[in-house]
Amino acid sequence: MRQGIVFLKLERETMDTTAIEAMRARIGKAHSIVHELCDGTRRWTMSIPAREDYDPDLVISAALRDADDLLDQNAELQRQLEEARSKVWKEAIAVVWASELPPEQEQWTRSAIVDALEAASKEEA
Repeated sequence: MRQGIVFLKLERETMDTTAIEAMRARIGKAHSIVHELCDGTRRWTMSIPAREDYDPDLVISAALRDADDLLDQNAELQRQLEEARSKVWKEAIAVVWASELPPEQEQWTRSAIVDALEAASKEEA
């Protein structure tokens, strides 16, 4: 069994700062357009040819797609985090279980592991 530091390797690339800032800008622009539409300073416009950075429907749709992409990535990262947490927990238990503990610590340590596992399984349920 390998011992030492466990590193989490993400299964897919995360968004870089530039991509996130671009999403923030599109979401901010969508908020501004909705505000302008509501207060009457802007009319609903659909241009031919379409202007992705001006037409309200396209700006708002882009922001909603960004939000959907972020939710998908968040769900994937949460799944990977839970998987890594479980792996680290199992490896830690295996190391302790395989260790040669002094008799006065052995029963207490293994009982604590079992108790922690039971508590964790109750939290997940």
